[in-house]
Amino acid sequence: MATDQKGEGSGFWLPAILIASAGIWWWNSSSAEAPPPPVFVPTAANPSPRPQPLPVASPTPVPTPTPTHNYAFVEGDLYGYIAAISENDRKAGKRAGDVLTFRYAGYWDGQYNLEQVDDAGNIVAVSTCGKPCIAIKDYSARSMRRIAYDPASIIGSAMEDAMNGRLKRKKREQARQAPPAPHSEADAAEPTPEAVPPTT
Repeated sequence: MATDQKGEGSGFWLPAILIASAGIWWWNSSSAEAPPPPVFVPTAANPSPRPQPLPVASPTPVPTPTPTHNYAFVEGDLYGYIAAISENDRKAGKRAGDVLTFRYAGYWDGQYNLEQVDDAGNIVAVSTCGKPCIAIKDYSARSMRRIAYDPASIIGSAMEDAMNGRLKRKKREQARQAPPAPHSEADAAEPTPEAVPPTT
C-alpha cells in the first residue's frame, strides 16, 4: 500500500518540475542583455575609415540684371544710342554702328519732344510723338516726315526711353540752338530761334 502512494506522488511532481524549469529558462533567455557590438581594430590591411566630407551645395547663379534703358551712354543731358550693323554693312566692311545723340526737351501739348544733336552741339532735328506713340514726326531742314514707331529703331528706342521716364529733361539754358557764325551786323543782332517743332 505504501509503495502505491509513493508512485502516485512522483507522477504529480515531475510535470510540475519540468514546467518550472522551462519557465526559469525562458525568463533568463528573455532578460539577458544584447551582446555588445564588435569593436573595430584598425590594421595595416584594414585601416580605420576616414570621415567622408559633407556634400556642399553649389552656389545659386545670380541672374544678370536686364538694362532698364535703351541708351548706351550719357554725357550731361545727352543720351547716346548706337545703331546696329546690317548684314549689307558688314559685307561692305563696316565694323561699328552709327552713334546718334538725343536730348529730351520735355513733354507738352500731349507730345514727347526729342532733339537730335550733332557733335558740335547743334540741334539737327526735332522728333515728337504722343502716347501711345504710333508715328513719330521728325522735323529737320525745314521739312517734316512721319516715321512708324518701332522700339527697335534708334529714334524709336529713344522715344521709348522718353515715354517711360528714363530721360531727364534738358536744362533751360540749352533750350536755344547754337547761333550760326554772323555774316553781318544785322545777322548778329537777330535772336536765335527756339528749338521747338513748327506748328501744324
